[in-house]
Amino acid sequence: MIKKIVLGVLFVGLISVLVIGAINRTMAKDRQSEDVLGQSEGVDHQGVVEDQDGSPAAQQFGEGSGGKDQSGGSGGGTSQAVIHEWLELQGEVESMDEAALTVALPDEKEVILDAREWQFAQEQGFSAQVGDQVILYGFYQEGDFKPGQLDDLTNGMSVILRNSDGKPLWSGGGKSGD
Repeated sequence: MIKKIVLGVLFVGLISVLVIGAINRTMAKDRQSEDVLGQSEGVDHQGVVEDQDGSPAAQQFGEGSGGKDQSGGSGGGTSQAVIHEWLELQGEVESMDEAALTVALPDEKEVILDAREWQFAQEQGFSAQVGDQVILYGFYQEGDFKPGQLDDLTNGMSVILRNSDGKPLWSGGGKSGD
């Protein structure tokens, strides 16, 4: 009889530890989700940035975000972006279709938004026309420009693509995908 009581107490103890662990893990994931949502404050439910008065926000990533090392997920699930400085690039939409947006910069270079970042911008309702003046806020990683926010100065639209740590908003919270 005592053997059954001891086994019962051990069994209840084991179950209690598992339940407490599950609760802690769930709470940690909730905090992580709140952190991601908090970092993209100012984004409406579709990800298009608007100021308090309802007009598109002028800048999410400009002053105050650059100049310091910041880490965030970038691509492939394992690499971390080290952001030394957020940059502002202004240019003109050179071409645009469902697959890519090409922005011509004044120094005769171009930035191409394609793959998941352009798809995400379109899902958020962002659109542009050839000839529109745009501002890209982002950073360079391994020689490629990674946009964090895209503002169309011609039509007033704005969309945030990454949080302030450089993590893509399309990656779904704790995952990374570029």
